[in-house]
Amino acid sequence: MPGLADPVGDRPGSTDPATAEHGDDAMTGLERVKSHMDKFARRADVSEISADYAEDAVVDMAGTEHKGKAAIEEFFRSNYGMVGDQQFSDVVYTENDDGSVEIDWKLGPMTGGDKFWFDDDGYFVRQRVFLGPKPADW
Repeated sequence: MPGLADPVGDRPGSTDPATAEHGDDAMTGLERVKSHMDKFARRADVSEISADYAEDAVVDMAGTEHKGKAAIEEFFRSNYGMVGDQQFSDVVYTENDDGSVEIDWKLGPMTGGDKFWFDDDGYFVRQRVFLGPKPADW
């Protein structure tokens, strides 16, 4: 599916019939990632952000892996303050055939992106993050 532009705050629903369960709400992977990004936009608490991850999830940023929900929460806690008042902009979402969701974004002058994989309950099991140009092996 081609990339879907979505400025932060504009959250249209997905037409993807595949859904992931998270509590009582059925959401697509795309909707789950948009909800996750919305948490950053409204400056949600780190514990609310990390609630999107499975207990054994892995976040890989620039080759450094943060394994498990506690490590991921600490990763966000230690990096959250550096964002300051900046907001993500020029966000483009792409749903992949394997069920993963990619996003490309700008944060102030910096560009980057993420790729998310999900478990059967809709939690993130893996997230890969890049800063700057998209890596060739993406």
